[in-house]
Amino acid sequence: MTPAATSVQTTPSSPSELTTAQRLLWLGQKLTPASPLYNMAFLFTLGGEVNETYFQTAFQAVVDRSDSLRTVIDEVDGSAIARVLSQLDYAVPVLDFREKENAEVAVRSWAKDRTRRLFDLSSCLFDTALIRLPTGQTIWYLNQHHLITDISTVQLLFTTVSDFYQRAVSGTITATPNLPAYTALRLPTPSSQAIDYWRSWGEAQPVALYHRSAAQASA
Repeated sequence: MTPAATSVQTTPSSPSELTTAQRLLWLGQKLTPASPLYNMAFLFTLGGEVNETYFQTAFQAVVDRSDSLRTVIDEVDGSAIARVLSQLDYAVPVLDFREKENAEVAVRSWAKDRTRRLFDLSSCLFDTALIRLPTGQTIWYLNQHHLITDISTVQLLFTTVSDFYQRAVSGTITATPNLPAYTALRLPTPSSQAIDYWRSWGEAQPVALYHRSAAQASA
């Protein structure tokens, strides 16, 4: 029995400015347009055989609930803006390496080539696939542009997809909760002690470098 499809009501978001970190990454990509410098790719070896139908359902449910995965970057008048797509349908490809000799080596070679693909920043900023091994195990390939992820996010995504997969298997995928919205994230206000500390640095005297003052060193 296949799991019921999930549906999440989303509305197109208004374009927003990039964060400072995202802007630096975008500029870095603009300076090296032919380089996959900011591709963050991982191979996860999953124990046992994974049901591709349940995985597809789980992954799509995560995409539906993750504004980060649905974020794309548009360029307008030389500036970058972030836009969250209201819907992004993604079919997870399943590759069969069960008949290949040295299958794990072949997977790594395939992944190395795949990771070199450049993302279309205005279309989709992730790429994923399932790969069957002759051992009965399944490898999950996941690649995301650094504009929408970091190492902590990768771990969170792995945990969430695993949880949603179990829900798909148990038939409770339609009850999956919404995920916290990245666009609603608000960092805590720095404490007064932290503010006073960094302000004190602005009043500090220049440090001598190699027995020379800062002014001499920069001359």
